[in-house]
Amino acid sequence: MKKLLLIITCILLLYSFSGCADEKKDNTPARMGNAERTKLSLLFYYEGQERFSLVNNLCNAFNNQQEESEAIPEFVPFEELKKKLLTGMAQGDPPDLVIYDVPDYAYLAERGILEDITNNIKNWQDFTQFYENSIEACTYKGRIYGMPIGQNCLALFYNKKMLEDKKLSPPQTWSELKTTALKLSNGNVHGMGICAQNSEQGMFQFLPWLYSAGADTSDLQSAEAVKAFTFLAELVDQGAMSKEIINWSQADVMKQFANGKVAMMLNGPWQLSELRIKAPELEYGIVRIPMDKKSVTILGGENISVVKGQNKDKAFEFLKFFCSAENVRTFTKSMAYFPSRKDVPVDEELNRPGVSLFGEEVHKAIPRGPDPNWPEISKIVTGELHEVLTQRKSPEAAAKAAQADMEKLAK
Repeated sequence: MKKLLLIITCILLLYSFSGCADEKKDNTPARMGNAERTKLSLLFYYEGQERFSLVNNLCNAFNNQQEESEAIPEFVPFEELKKKLLTGMAQGDPPDLVIYDVPDYAYLAERGILEDITNNIKNWQDFTQFYENSIEACTYKGRIYGMPIGQNCLALFYNKKMLEDKKLSPPQTWSELKTTALKLSNGNVHGMGICAQNSEQGMFQFLPWLYSAGADTSDLQSAEAVKAFTFLAELVDQGAMSKEIINWSQADVMKQFANGKVAMMLNGPWQLSELRIKAPELEYGIVRIPMDKKSVTILGGENISVVKGQNKDKAFEFLKFFCSAENVRTFTKSMAYFPSRKDVPVDEELNRPGVSLFGEEVHKAIPRGPDPNWPEISKIVTGELHEVLTQRKSPEAAAKAAQADMEKLAK
């Protein structure tokens, strides 16, 4: 009897182990499949739920069309993005991809953060569909370190009613801008508004004036550079622009314009949807930025790059997916950007009368840089612009100080 019980017990134990083994065998492939799917982290700085959803949806579309990789978006505030990239590289845990502001590509490439994709991207059949100036804004020392996903530029917005009431026309030159802005200024209303923060936004909005005067960042104490500092200082000193422009972001400038506190502003097409929400009845026009020696606008937008690391090949596949015609169309429509590809039509919103000027300007807009020290250059220039606008320095003294700092930076 004992032997029989022992035999039955052994049989039961064997059956139990067999069942567990079968169960484990059934689950193993699924776990292995998940483990083999490479996770690709994508850093970006777009604020707001709508923009996060846009990036997230594009990642999900990529994940659903193939089984080798899983793209995971991660929001990082604009001012922390470069620090996170540098820290990740130093700790051996970098992200796989990054979306970043156009002028930062040389800074990131010089520091060994971005993968050189020149050979791979030139073999991609879609490569020739991208505009030349957009590829230029990804090229450093003859090598390509990313791809453009959308572009924008700056122009002058003006309140039609305010100008019509004063029987004024949109200004075309600096002289006309000053005269018009002064005539439109009254009490709490200022004729002109720009972003003059000590930031990349401030640099973006200062460069049109610097370049239009015939200067550039290589010689900031030239007579032409001093003229640019002087012109903006005079607009503030004479009341044509608010002293608060040193604190205003581009979004703040748009709000002042929408509320009727600014009659003209420097801004871009990404503000169109917000203007429609905040001031649906406002009638405004858009013209080229008033010029001194030449008409200039600056290229804005973002690039996407592969970060150096062990997943570079799979990350490159995501980059091509993100930059496909279909996805560039989706991205630029949602962001009110202009496509970086020739085969993607401009969205109807940007093609309507009065707005289409941006489309004429964006493909001849001047890129910022390339310079591996661009973030520091921006801080130097906009820092000295602050000194001028707050009357702590004369334009000549500020330009001289900026040039001295630039020379130290170059050593």
